[in-house]
Amino acid sequence: MLSKVAEDYMSLCRTERNIHVLCTGLLLMLGVVLTATAMAAQEEPTPRAEIFTGYQWLDPNGKLPTPFQDPANPTPAKLASMPLGLGASFTYNLSSIFGVEADYGENWDGATLTTVAIGPRFTWRSEGVNLFGHALVGLNRLAPNNLRSDNAVGPILGGGIDVKVWRPLSIRLIEADYLWSQHHYADLTSSAFPELQRPVLKSTRLRAGLVWNIGSLAPAVPPTASCSVQPAEVLVGEPVTATATDDVRLLRIGRDDFYELLSDNMEITAAVFGTLVKRFRKLIGQ
Repeated sequence: MLSKVAEDYMSLCRTERNIHVLCTGLLLMLGVVLTATAMAAQEEPTPRAEIFTGYQWLDPNGKLPTPFQDPANPTPAKLASMPLGLGASFTYNLSSIFGVEADYGENWDGATLTTVAIGPRFTWRSEGVNLFGHALVGLNRLAPNNLRSDNAVGPILGGGIDVKVWRPLSIRLIEADYLWSQHHYADLTSSAFPELQRPVLKSTRLRAGLVWNIGSLAPAVPPTASCSVQPAEVLVGEPVTATATDDVRLLRIGRDDFYELLSDNMEITAAVFGTLVKRFRKLIGQ
């Protein structure tokens, strides 16, 4: 009896420790937001997509039935933290604030926990620092040693801080997530132990790594150019000097197209003949 009370107390302490870790991370992110908003933010283009790759640590914070035990008297075994892992995500930004994120993570050390999830992501962007939060849902696959694998569906809630190194690359200082999943091992224990028949994992996940920024949401700037012609009015065969800055596109009209243009647009015809008359009079005067 005393051992069970002590075990429950230690489990409660571990849960409170995980909550403290998440709260500390959220307070840290809030401090970054307040600091960033106090700075004079510089407008930077939002990348079209962001790809994260990096290290991942995970504490499952759950218990499973011990294999090869009497189902009527099972022995619970706590899942240890998994320091070996990797994480990756792809975010397609629809605006500077909102994007859709696909996430993958895997940890292993005595057991393997794999997650594949998708959901919305919100980002607050400032000069050199991005703060994001996401709410994902997807598959959680648990594969303990000496037990069969089990799949479950659960949420992933959390966020992190990205620091921009240069435009294509950012560093993810930290990402803190809470993962919830309920698994099924009813065939290994009796109904007198519901917490082992359907064990719940309330996992804490920490990440750090690199973020690759691809493309831009900013519209393409159309090419601009200026052009000047000297003299402004010429006749056929007279020299003319045209000066252009930057790239320009020249419009060439064939003879037949030019005649059709004059026949369909009397104002252009009148302007052309007016120019010709002025040039003719100028030549006569000379």
